[in-house]
Amino acid sequence: TLTNKMTFKLTKLFTFSLFLLTISYVFGMKIAVPAYFYPSYPDPVWTSMENGYPTCNLVIANPGNGPGVNLDTNYQNQIASCRAKGQLVYGYIHTTYGNRDIEVVKADVDRWYTLYPIDGIFVDEASNLCSTLSYYSNLYNYVKSKNSTAGVITNPGTSIPSCLANTSDIVASFESDYDSYLRSYSTAGWETNYPAEKFWHIVYNVNASSLTNAISLAYSRRAGYVFFTDRTYDSNPYGGLPSYWTTEISNISSTSFATCNSSSGSFPLSILNRVVPNGNFGSSFCLRQ
Repeated sequence: TLTNKMTFKLTKLFTFSLFLLTISYVFGMKIAVPAYFYPSYPDPVWTSMENGYPTCNLVIANPGNGPGVNLDTNYQNQIASCRAKGQLVYGYIHTTYGNRDIEVVKADVDRWYTLYPIDGIFVDEASNLCSTLSYYSNLYNYVKSKNSTAGVITNPGTSIPSCLANTSDIVASFESDYDSYLRSYSTAGWETNYPAEKFWHIVYNVNASSLTNAISLAYSRRAGYVFFTDRTYDSNPYGGLPSYWTTEISNISSTSFATCNSSSGSFPLSILNRVVPNGNFGSSFCLRQ
């Protein structure tokens, strides 16, 4: 049978045991931008970011270390423009690693939804400690109570224990410079049970000659969302777009993961194409270690 032939081929290709599972869908790697630069609407930098859609499909807006107190019409117009293009716009809040008063944080969430049409909340300075589980679960549920379809991103900037896995829809599990991405990236182990689009890697100080390798690393580490920039920490890495913005979009647009059921994680299409040539999956198969 076809399955037996493919299983035989797999055992020849790989030295470890594999199971065959039905693919549920294919997810293309996306760019999510922490857009901490002011939009003088219509703003050419924001327009360039919009033009990165659909590869760039998620933007973090940050009027004033949060939503600010009053409506800013430049942000109002720019957020509307991004969303009209098809991009998701998340509003920035911060939690000081679980030490900021939760009621103050919720008030920021309330202001976001009062002032601007947004698609979700980005939680910066998130904790990676299990002792803060109730704090972040409370916040997650509060955002969902504002809009059941709203997304929640947490940014601990590092791996988190499995106890916190369900306190966000996306977790920024890496935020640092390229050298650290090369030398000190780590995971907690539970991540393989989730699809690639659960994870966002934010890497700054990536020069143009290192961009291809940075994307390859993110691919092998199953980061469904990425942001690479040649801007440095000292110059505010999120104060503008990288100098190679269009190249980044082009390179990432061709990078995809085949995603299986919720317990099987995501796998690079380059691996799957060795089993199902030319990416002709149809009612096809996925690999699980």
